[in-house]
Formats: sequence, structure tokens, C-alpha cells
Amino acid sequence: LGRTLTDLLPPAVAEDFLATGREVERAGGPLSFERRLPVGGQLRCFQIINYPVYNAAGEFEGVAGIALDITERQAAEAALREREAQFRLISELTSDYTFSFRAAPDGALRLEWSLGAVERISGYSLAELEAAEDWLVLVHPADRPALQDFLRARLAEGTPGSQEFRLVARSGASRQILGYFRPLPDETGRVGRLLGSGQDITERRQAEQALRLTQFTVDRAADAIFWIRADGRLRAANEAAGRLLGYSHGELLARSVLDLAAELSAAAWSAQWEILRQRGALQYETILRTRDGRLFPAEVSASFLEFGGQTLACAFARDITERRRAAAELERLNADLEERVRERTARLEAATQEMETFSYSVSHDLRAPLRAINGFAAILAERHAAGLNAEGRRYLDNIVTAGGRMSQLIDDLLAYSRVGRRAVRRGPVPLRPLLEEVGQELAARAAEARAEVSLPAELPLVQADPGLLRQIFGNLLENALLYHRPGVPPRIAITVQWAAAGQVVIAVADNGLGIRPEYQERIFDVFQRLHGDDQYPGTGLGLALVRKAAGLLNGMVWVESTEGQGSTFFVRLPTEAA
Repeated sequence: LGRTLTDLLPPAVAEDFLATGREVERAGGPLSFERRLPVGGQLRCFQIINYPVYNAAGEFEGVAGIALDITERQAAEAALREREAQFRLISELTSDYTFSFRAAPDGALRLEWSLGAVERISGYSLAELEAAEDWLVLVHPADRPALQDFLRARLAEGTPGSQEFRLVARSGASRQILGYFRPLPDETGRVGRLLGSGQDITERRQAEQALRLTQFTVDRAADAIFWIRADGRLRAANEAAGRLLGYSHGELLARSVLDLAAELSAAAWSAQWEILRQRGALQYETILRTRDGRLFPAEVSASFLEFGGQTLACAFARDITERRRAAAELERLNADLEERVRERTARLEAATQEMETFSYSVSHDLRAPLRAINGFAAILAERHAAGLNAEGRRYLDNIVTAGGRMSQLIDDLLAYSRVGRRAVRRGPVPLRPLLEEVGQELAARAAEARAEVSLPAELPLVQADPGLLRQIFGNLLENALLYHRPGVPPRIAITVQWAAAGQVVIAVADNGLGIRPEYQERIFDVFQRLHGDDQYPGTGLGLALVRKAAGLLNGMVWVESTEGQGSTFFVRLPTEAA
């Protein structure tokens, strides 16, 4: 007693206390505040309450105060606030939330408070949820009646329980909630509140539905599906596996892969498991054994997987009995067909050889009498033409003309029969020099017809026989010069249409008579002619020879034409050796 504040406290703290005393004097009433004060070398927290002191005359004389040490209380409050903050944060980070509902007299449930993820789940703020007249308006309309009945029963019976329902979020999306509700009676025993928790199980239910759908699909799959452990024991199997092997589901799970695969030993399974583990997948054929001992071939596709801490093989098995039977039947039919083709090919080759030999022999045998006819006709014309009347000379001219046509026909038959009689000598042939040679051979006829023949600057090498190529392009150019429209000079263009995949197509286009569509295939047959000898001479063997020569070169020929406008003949030839 008797000492001043400056004697007891540091100057700054003493000045602070004096300032609060002046505030008490001005306020005329008590003033409460907290200060940290040094006590025994430590700072302690005090709650200080100062009161004004007045004398009998009502004059202010000083300040009386009480100091309470609240250091431990503040530490406890700080720890409590930290735990509450941690709890709230944990609640917000999980899919759970807690709540308290108050039941109104009209049966409505009004939210009193909530902690946790309710704002994140619903999309509404706590203020909006607490302001709602009835919390049940947030429940999906289809689930609302059942939840109302459930909550009324909880309030009436005073017993806890859980119920699933869909909560409609602000976005319009529905979230599946598992709610747990516990009635809370007041001091009179009346139940007026519900405490509880809600858990968002939307993803869990979606996963369960996907799992059920997958299980449904697996069970109804046509293939048998097995999940096999490393020791060969079955972990699981679908319904098709039981149907395929004749086991019930329980019987099948008691089996090992060694019981099912007839050709598999324990050592072979261990080796197969290791290969599967390294490669990740295998596909093979094996023999499976049914419950009654029947064996059948199966195709197996296996994959290695790690699931739930386990290493498993997932194997799909399919009965291929019918496939093998069909394959064997197809192989038999193919062998039979190949034999028939060989027989028919041999007969066709024999007939073709016979026909070619016949044509060659006939052509040779006809030459002697034809030479005699032509010779005697020439002598008759030279020595006795003057003694013949006009009708006789006309007959003699017809004999000479017919003999010439017959001689040309024999020459063409011989040329046609010679094609293919000798070995085809294939080799690289530059097309441009060959076509230039053919053009030179026909230069006189081209000049007579005032024809123009154009070649591209570059033509490819082809794998062919030069003699056969001359016959092909010689006949095509000769026809283009012959079958032109009266008064219209022939215009012939040789071009490369395309070259790819070891082949080239050469086109010979003209502006001649053209060919009607119904004749564009027939003109390649032997003795097929579209015009009489009085219009355009010929034997009907030229294009047949072209097609035969192209076939011997592993090529082909075809035509595109418009009657009255011209034709384009296409010749496909190989550019690479076979």
C-alpha cells in the first residue's frame, strides 16, 4: 500500500493503466479489459474490471479494480476453437454432414444447424437451408412421401433409424443420401428434435449399379469366363462356364484348371502362368473336359491382371467344335474343288491344244489347194480373160477376191495358233521404242488415211515378251487405222492411264466408228465381226489374238466405246517380274 503504479509496473504498462482510469472517470461506470502482465518473469493474461470511486460529496476520487488471471482459460478456449475449426474442416472435406432438425407443430422440419459437406452437396448455403420453411422440399418428389412417413414414425416412436433418399441440389442434379436420424426428447419427454447425419453415397450406388450391370452382362455372355488364381484354383466363373462344362456354380469354384483342361499338367500350368504374367495376354487352342468326361476343342483368350491385392488370369473360353468341323468340311470341299479344277483345266488345255493343232493342220492343209486355185485363177485371168464375157470376168474376179480372203484367213489362223505354242520369253521391254517400230511398220497405211498418231514423252518398262507386245499393239493400231469414219482422218492417242502396284495400263484411243455396248465383250471372240467385207475387210481374229496375247503376259484387255465417237482399248501389263 502507498506505492504508485509506476513503482509496481513497467512505465508503458503503468501509463496504460492510468489511461484506463481516465476513461473510467469519463464514463462514470465500470470498464472491463484484458491485458498481459509480467508475473514472476512470465506474461500472464488478466481480465481487469475498473470501477470509479466517489466521496460522500459525489466527487471522483479514484479507481478500484479487480484483476482475474485468465491465462489457463484462454489457452483452453484457443484449443477448443482450434479443435472446432479442425472438425469443421474435416466435415467439409468428407461426404458426410451432421444436422439438427426441429419439428414444428404443423409437422414441418426446420434446420437448426448443420456441419460438414451439406453446402457442397446441395449447392445451397447454410443460411438458405436454415431459412427454408420445410427441409423436405429439397427431397426428390418421388422419395418425399416415404421419407415423411419414416420421419413421423421416428418422432412418434422415439426410435432411431436410417433411410435412403435423393436430395435435389441447386443445379437440379439428384444426389443419393443415406440419412441416420435419432430422436431427441426434451425435459418433458416430448420428442421435438431429430439429430442425425447424412452421407453422400451417389458414387457408391453408381458403382454398385455398374457392377450389377457388368455382372449381368458377364453371366449372360456366350463365352465361358474364368478367373483363375496362380495355383490354378478358380476364383470366379460366369453362368456360361457352368453351362459349357456341365457344373453348378459351386461345383465349378471347387475345381482347378487342371480338372478342366485335359492336356494341362501342373508343370505346364506353372510355365503358362509365367508366360502370361510376362506377356500380359495369351490366345491358344486347347481341349476341355466336361463334368461327364466329354472332351471338346476350345479357343482360349487369357489376360493377366492384378485386382484387390490378388494376381489373377481372366480367361475367355469358346467351344470351337463346329468351327473345326466346318473348317474340315471346307478343306475337303476345297480339295475336291481343286481336283475338279485340275481335271477340267487338263481337259480344257487338251481341247485347246487339240484345237490349236487342228487349226494349224487345217491352215497348212488348205494352203496347197488354195495355192492351186489362186494359181489357176491367175493363169485364167492372164491367158483367157479376153475370151470371157462380162459375166465370166465377174466370176473370175470373185474367185480371185475370195482366194485372197481365204489366204488372209489362213494366215491369221496360223498367227492365232502360233500364239502360245512357243515359250513366252518375259523380260524388261521399253514400250516407247517398240511402239515407234510398230508405227513405222504401219506408216504407209497411216499416211494413206491421213492419220495422226501421238505417243507420250515417257512410257514405262514392262515385263513382257516383245513379240506378243508387237501383236497386241500392231492389231490395235491397225484396227484404229481401218475402222474410221468416212471423210474423218483417224486421230490415235497412246497414253499411260495409271501405274501402280507393279502394273501399268496403256490406252489406245481413236475417233473412229465406235462399238455398241452389246458388242464390246463379244468382239474379243474368234471370228466376231461387226462389218461386212464390202465395207471393212478382215477375218475377225485380230482382237481375239490381242486378248490371247495379253493373257499370256498375265495382263488383260478391255474396251470403252461410244458408237459414232470412237473407242479406247486398255491393255494392263505387269511392270515387275512375277
